[in-house]
Amino acid sequence: MADYSLADVARIFDLSPARLRYWQRTELIPGSPGDANQPAFGFRDLVCIRTVMALLERGVPIRRIRRSVARIRERLPEIERPLDSLRVWVDGVEWSEVDTFYGAGPTDGVYELRHDDEGDAWIQFGDGMHGAIPPTGAGSVAAHYRYGSGLAGRVPRGSLTTLLRKPPGLGSATNPQAAEGGADPETLETSRLNAPRGVRTFGRIVSLQDFEDQVTLSGEVAKALATPVWDGRDVAIHLTVAGQAGATFTDEALRELGNNLATVRDPNHRLRLGNYRDIHVQLRAGVGVEPGYDPDEVVESARQAVIAALSFDAVSLGQSVAASDMYRVIQDVPGVRFVDIDWFMYKLGSLGTSFWSVLFELWRRRVTLNAAGLAPVQDRLRIFMAHPDPAHPGQVLPAELAAIDNPDEDVILEPRALVP
Repeated sequence: MADYSLADVARIFDLSPARLRYWQRTELIPGSPGDANQPAFGFRDLVCIRTVMALLERGVPIRRIRRSVARIRERLPEIERPLDSLRVWVDGVEWSEVDTFYGAGPTDGVYELRHDDEGDAWIQFGDGMHGAIPPTGAGSVAAHYRYGSGLAGRVPRGSLTTLLRKPPGLGSATNPQAAEGGADPETLETSRLNAPRGVRTFGRIVSLQDFEDQVTLSGEVAKALATPVWDGRDVAIHLTVAGQAGATFTDEALRELGNNLATVRDPNHRLRLGNYRDIHVQLRAGVGVEPGYDPDEVVESARQAVIAALSFDAVSLGQSVAASDMYRVIQDVPGVRFVDIDWFMYKLGSLGTSFWSVLFELWRRRVTLNAAGLAPVQDRLRIFMAHPDPAHPGQVLPAELAAIDNPDEDVILEPRALVP
């Protein structure tokens, strides 16, 4: 369905109408050329345009993008748009996708494909006046489509064993390495965050914020933190990255990210890239419940609130966590009367692999002590940005991210009565 005019798209992406018309004429992007104020672009067209802009911002030459799109169309001629592969049959007859029901007759076998804000696709048929109504009955409508992109496509090594087409003489096949790369489609919220990034950078990196904006444009990198740091030779820029859902990147993928950034940054400043480091935290607390509330439901709601507050999407790289944050999160749950935190501490296994390395980490994070040893409730758990490795001069440690390792073991809340 065409919902956006040429003028709308030019305003959304801050592009000139002339450039959009040129991209259409050269078949770089889809769309229906027409009057600047008439609907010509659908949601999927905007996705294609956004993809082209992201590739250009990463330094990919437009000729290479155009050749790649042309090769996809040549190899898959049945696909009108390289991003789409949906086919729909009604009672064994293939119906056609249209951008709009306008002009469709009551017997025309057509449908529209709509996308909601959550990224789900919906097939909409006609109403009997504009487009035919499919017959009722189980199994009357069948669809063929591709799936598995984004995070679902990051399958582990040896997990792909079923071939859709098996050439004669081929016994078996599998993937020798784990799949990497790719990202889920942007949600409406992430689109609001990512949209200004391309405008802020304009395809060049000057500030530390520009490094973070540029590397996250494609969506494959979910979090990034650029930090100036001494690496034993000079002050360099260290860019810590994290993939969607907390994924890490292989050395090859990190080099590829660095190569993409090299085309739009000042080469006189050295750049180092690295995966983030998880620092696990633990919390145990007693929760007093207001009269009239189910204690089990309130405590479980408070526990889920803590887990959400320390989830990958909610915490930033290099962001320390305070006990006061946990008090606030739990106290904001309806039905909570009071909170007693009994334990708020690092999960020691995430700090090091030996007694002395853990002890050193506790010292440099300024952990509070009492007469019995470690104070059970720390006012603040320090989470570091990228910094020189104090144990290995010349090396740099990446930025850290507070996280929960095992929610069942590391976040324990229980009902507690108020002591008179």
